[in-house]
Amino acid sequence: MSRSSCSQPQPGEYSMRPATADEGIYQDCTNVVLFKSSGAAKEKIGVYCWLNATDCYLGGCSISRVETVPSVVPDTVLESSPQSLPPPVEAPDCTVAAPSKELPNARFARKGGHTTASKVSFQSGVLTVKDVEQGRDLHKYETLTLTNPKPMTVIESQGDPTIPRARMFVWQHWRDRKQAYLILTLSSVDATSTSHVFVEQDNTGRWRVSWRIVRHIGRVDDLPTYYAVQWVIPAGFRQPGKPLPDGQQPDPVKNMLEFRDKCGEVENSL
Repeated sequence: MSRSSCSQPQPGEYSMRPATADEGIYQDCTNVVLFKSSGAAKEKIGVYCWLNATDCYLGGCSISRVETVPSVVPDTVLESSPQSLPPPVEAPDCTVAAPSKELPNARFARKGGHTTASKVSFQSGVLTVKDVEQGRDLHKYETLTLTNPKPMTVIESQGDPTIPRARMFVWQHWRDRKQAYLILTLSSVDATSTSHVFVEQDNTGRWRVSWRIVRHIGRVDDLPTYYAVQWVIPAGFRQPGKPLPDGQQPDPVKNMLEFRDKCGEVENSL
């Protein structure tokens, strides 16, 4: 083995296994595969020459101490398991046509949405329930908490910056494919609710928006899961908006976000 071509591993803890016939590159010693220990994962460093007699490892013109292990270590690095996510809320059949004069609650159920009676608590201005995150690791989400300053009428809410901030937060994370958790509490003259909105990548790699609404009357609404988000020009109550012209920058005050479900239909807006 030429000293000019030797490579030397950095000092640290290592483990190893015998090299296979295809991996071996040295003729005058036992070929072994060296791994860098990192918790449960093993990072493959390379193939080196093992000096059996001294229980040392020649890693390129110098000797380093290593741990000998009888078991075989896989060549691939072990990846952390994906985070626990709840299943999507989806319509069981997108081919089912909407009945004539379908009411909002009936459409909500047809699209897979469901309501659960829950013990609701009010914490730091936020309505929540036990395990509102449904097992998600919130350390992996950038979080923004927004609350309008007081109960507002529809006209008053038009000048409130809370909704525009919420729109931009959701949009920027959706556009940039970054996980986000929006906690949005809004109050009208007769009701208060907190939306818990998760922008996330599911376990299949698909990006989605999951939306839960905790209401002051002691219930949680799980809305259909959304797979498309788009800026639109509002077109009227319960009417799909008009997409922005190509190249036009959205105005979070004047424009809205629309959310489409698995069936490609607009099911929510912000």
